[in-house]
Amino acid sequence: MLWLLVSTVLAVPPPLVEAKALNMHRYIDQQKLKNIAEKLPITVEQGIQLIAENQLTPPQREVVTLWLTAQSNILQPTLTLLDPDGHRESRSIGVRLTALRLLQQIQDPASQPALWKIFLRSRFNELPEDPDLFEAAIQLLTSLAETYPEQTQTFLQTDFPTLLLHVVHHNLMYSFADTMSQKQRDNLNGWIENSQSISDIEESIRKVIEEKWSQ
Repeated sequence: MLWLLVSTVLAVPPPLVEAKALNMHRYIDQQKLKNIAEKLPITVEQGIQLIAENQLTPPQREVVTLWLTAQSNILQPTLTLLDPDGHRESRSIGVRLTALRLLQQIQDPASQPALWKIFLRSRFNELPEDPDLFEAAIQLLTSLAETYPEQTQTFLQTDFPTLLLHVVHHNLMYSFADTMSQKQRDNLNGWIENSQSISDIEESIRKVIEEKWSQ
């Protein structure tokens, strides 16, 4: 097929060519976009790649997003698209927002670790400190907490303290990489590798979460 991978870059499938000239804000064109999405001849992996390459026009990206929301078992591909552990330029803000939109449709509590990473890293300016990004992440986290309170409580009391310290440590190394001496870097790494010290901090965080959750 013409739209298979060419030099690792996915060519635009023929139906998306038609979508390029449509206006997402016109009702009649919105219906056309939905119709194109229904007949899009791609796989989930190809849909994720098309969005990740960030070469689509807004109407074309809308078509691929609509197609993906109609698929099943797309949590892991969507988390790959979100790339919560990637560097700040590994995905554009628009691509990460598209991934968050897909996660909003999926509504799976298993996405909480990735969402917290996006929220914290964006607020710490390790990822772009864009309100659209961190607000979308925290709104989805709030929605998941309301829908899955037990899973959320378990995650916050077990895995969240470790995740938080990891993000803080990584942020310190990232933010002050140019100003810290090697000794300071070694001391910081030594602190994070001190299992007893970290365990004590994590336990303190857990106690605060338990107290706040019970209120």
